[in-house]
Amino acid sequence: MYLSKLKIMGFKSFATKTQMDFNPGMSCIIGPNGSGKSNIVDAIRWVLGEQRTTALRSDKMENVIFNGTRQRKPTGMAEVSMTIDNTNNILKTEYRQVVITRRLYKSGESQYLLNNTPVRLKDIIDILMDSGLGANSYSIIELKMVESILSENRAERRLLFEEAAGVVKYKIRRKSALRKLEATRTDLTRLEDIIGEIQKTVNSLSRQVGKARRYLAYTEELKNTDVELSRFRYNRLLEEIRPLKLQLEEVSKVKEASHSQITIDEALLEDYKRELIRREQELQELNIKLQEIDTRIAELNKDQAVSETKTEEMGKNRQRFLQDISDLKQKIKIMLENLEEFKQEYDALSEQKEAVESRYNKVEAERRSELEKLQDEKKEIDRLNQTFRNQLNALSSQKEEFRQKKYQLEFNSEQLKSL
Repeated sequence: MYLSKLKIMGFKSFATKTQMDFNPGMSCIIGPNGSGKSNIVDAIRWVLGEQRTTALRSDKMENVIFNGTRQRKPTGMAEVSMTIDNTNNILKTEYRQVVITRRLYKSGESQYLLNNTPVRLKDIIDILMDSGLGANSYSIIELKMVESILSENRAERRLLFEEAAGVVKYKIRRKSALRKLEATRTDLTRLEDIIGEIQKTVNSLSRQVGKARRYLAYTEELKNTDVELSRFRYNRLLEEIRPLKLQLEEVSKVKEASHSQITIDEALLEDYKRELIRREQELQELNIKLQEIDTRIAELNKDQAVSETKTEEMGKNRQRFLQDISDLKQKIKIMLENLEEFKQEYDALSEQKEAVESRYNKVEAERRSELEKLQDEKKEIDRLNQTFRNQLNALSSQKEEFRQKKYQLEFNSEQLKSL
């Protein structure tokens, strides 16, 4: 198994699609400072699933996307594809050529692909496990990792040896199994709590079922009792009705005997009613005539009172109208005076408006001139900032080269002392 191809597009300084073929016999990649050698290592580490931004020399993950220059627009996506030759079947997959791809968009959405098939990061880690290849494996060693290996920290050296010996896979599986056991234990505890709550509900429902059954029994007993009570009341009412029927028969006989006398009395009563109606008609005619006379008198009195009231009201209205006319004349006089003052103020405000507009136009012209100067100065500041950043990058590269030479010198000195 070896790395055969690496495609980079939109990752850090690689704006365009760049493909590097690692043919047999290639041992290193060389180039001047700032040419992107470290970015190639970062790309390999990133496509293998690196999640730490500090390991990628960045503040946040979105900064690995090409941010653009003066001559080139920024890209909206970073993509790295690494092709591994798996002819020896070291990786646990049936593919002879394994292509691992990682994409990152400006929105923060990340995507992993294995031979152009979307997969999870966990799937890629599982495939690369025990192969010595990974984001934090010993196959990718930086300067600081060399120092940690040579240091006296046993824990760091132990991790490196465990990975080389293939123990990491079993430790990861052990941690995963322990997490699953803990989750299962938590689920069992929750199930016991749920069973307890359900048992309380079942007991409550059992009590409610007993109450419902007793209610139905009592309801049926009450229904039978009501039927018996109704039958008893019906029989008792029949016994009470029998003497009442006898009394009704006797009263009917008395009624028939009295019916003839009532008929004679009703005939006399009809004669008296006709006479009474005639008298009432005469009295009603007299009352109508008397009512007409009273109505006429009341109308005359009303007309007289209305006439007097109208005369008095018209006198009052005349006095009020005269007073209103006098007040209106006074108001008109005051409004004419105010109108003259308003005209004078309007003329003065018009003059002030013209002066203010002249000053505004002058200030606006000055502001535009200042704005143009400010934009020119901003462009100059941007140019100086770009120059400063270029110089700072060059200085950082020189510091890195100096530190490497210093480390080489110390190493050579140790070798010289040993010799």
